[in-house]
Amino acid sequence: MLRALIYGLTILHLGPGIAFALLAFGCDQPEPYLGAVCGKAGLSSFGLLTMGAWLVLVVALAASRLVQRARTSAPPNTTARTLALLAVLAAGALLGAAGAWLSGSQYWFLSIPVALALGWLFLANPLACTAESQAREGTAGPSAIPASARSAQTSGRRQNPSQYIGAMDSDASIRFFETQFQRQVRQTDLSLNPFEQQALPYLRGRVLDYGCGLGNLAVAAARQGCSVVALDASHAAIEHLRQVAHTESLPITATEADLRTYEVRDEYDTIACIGLLMFFDCPTAFAQLQQLQAHVRPGGVAVVNVLVQGTTYLGMFDPSSHCLFARNEMRARFGGWEILRSEYQDFPTANDTTKSFVTVIARKPAVRTAA
Repeated sequence: MLRALIYGLTILHLGPGIAFALLAFGCDQPEPYLGAVCGKAGLSSFGLLTMGAWLVLVVALAASRLVQRARTSAPPNTTARTLALLAVLAAGALLGAAGAWLSGSQYWFLSIPVALALGWLFLANPLACTAESQAREGTAGPSAIPASARSAQTSGRRQNPSQYIGAMDSDASIRFFETQFQRQVRQTDLSLNPFEQQALPYLRGRVLDYGCGLGNLAVAAARQGCSVVALDASHAAIEHLRQVAHTESLPITATEADLRTYEVRDEYDTIACIGLLMFFDCPTAFAQLQQLQAHVRPGGVAVVNVLVQGTTYLGMFDPSSHCLFARNEMRARFGGWEILRSEYQDFPTANDTTKSFVTVIARKPAVRTAA
């Protein structure tokens, strides 16, 4: 509706605007007709004003397109967006006022509030609609998506994953999550998401958080006495986690790594991999899962959370590189382990789509000693 209104008013302004603006150039001519029109109705002022308003509309359309594009490549920047809006509004108001003043109208000052009103209507509304849409997506469900820039995205991490979109094999994704993490640090958006809350009671001893994001789970585990190794591909996330660990003197080793190819060398009492593996191609996802299982100590616990088939919200995926597990596949891949907890959860997301998750928490068989 708003887009149709913008196009309609643009057309209505364009014709009269050009005609009256051209008419303004004849206002200093001796012809009686032109002089009478300019003097009686001030149509030249109106013409220049409408041209200014039309310019604002065109810029509004361009701005709304840029904002829509920015939604898929960068997090919202309220300050920059507000400054851009004010700059365009000021430009439209000055253009209208200058045109009216130059045409000699004694009512030139009226062009300022008119231009500001038009500009606010056609610029603020698209931006507000975008912000509202982002808010709806961000609160659509507690889906968890990690943030390992090159390999996955786990946010500050997995709390509002609907907002984390991007191709895992692209530099744009890395830049996106770097900025996203920086924003979350400033907003102290660092609480555990539901999947991390499920995992926390099972963490003990030496813990590997594979795809830690901002490290919410790693910090919580360290605070309850675990020694944690945390890995992620996001530089901003790892630097933040290191700072928190240093400030609180927590036993956390945070390392920046490409999780698609990272080789785990040590064994751990607990390994957590929440919302990561689906962002790899399937052979890589299966290989990394097998590697993680191999490095859980006998009697230790693995916590794995993935998106599964039935997921219809696919905007966060690189079409050529992702893996939706079959619904029962994760349990099957933990054959021989003691399943401590297995849960399937659907979360509604934007545009009537769904994210379907499976979480498996399993204990590795202990080594039996000979009698």
